[in-house]
Amino acid sequence: MHWIRSNEENWASDGPRFAFAIQTPDGELVGMCEINVDYLHFAGLDPGDANVSYGLYPRFRGRGLATSALLTVRDFMVAKGVKRAVIRIEPENVASVRLANRAGYSQTGVVFNGVGTEYLMFVDDLTKVSDREKGATGWPQCDFSTRRMVVVGPPPLLFAVVTRLVTLQSQTERVTHGV
Repeated sequence: MHWIRSNEENWASDGPRFAFAIQTPDGELVGMCEINVDYLHFAGLDPGDANVSYGLYPRFRGRGLATSALLTVRDFMVAKGVKRAVIRIEPENVASVRLANRAGYSQTGVVFNGVGTEYLMFVDDLTKVSDREKGATGWPQCDFSTRRMVVVGPPPLLFAVVTRLVTLQSQTERVTHGV
């Protein structure tokens, strides 16, 4: 419950973390994507950078959904004034390396966190995103009034990314209270 409340507070105060629940149109949770603009919290990030993290439940992997989510949150980051989107990936996570490449990120180096974990650093320079790429190529624009984005996977899959975690919170409360 703390994670859910923390995310709601971050949205209400305009950051620094913006968590997106990735759901099917019928509300099934399939994963998450998070944008964190607190660059001081992450090794290798500079002012204007955002750390991007994501995860999908195993049975939803390999369908292009994470690629779609990364391309869709690009519009959100551009609107927030982010200059570089950064994904830090442990070298043995080959699937995430491929995902970063598919989504247009370029490997720029290697960084180590405070406890010595090595990360490959992938960057998407958002200052070079053209107006044509900002939602005009079939990737929908963000609707900030409802905090909702639609992420399109390979046909016929259609998934929604919903930033409000009320659905997730009520599911958690049902589990916590044994409903």
